[in-house]
Amino acid sequence: MEARLPTDVQHQLKGVVNQLADEFARALPREVVESRAHAKLVEFGDARVVVFLPVLVYRYVREELRANAS
Repeated sequence: MEARLPTDVQHQLKGVVNQLADEFARALPREVVESRAHAKLVEFGDARVVVFLPVLVYRYVREELRANAS
């Protein structure tokens, strides 16, 4: 999925992972954050409009991580 995303969306997704990894650094290893973000991105694999993927991935993964960190 990531390979067929526009370069700017790929860049934004990396920023999302970095932001979430920083936010949850005390509770979870970066690998967990990356894994969850990738899994969520795969769920949106059939999305026709990909420009919103970084926002959606951030929102849903952050909710999951918050629930698991508490």
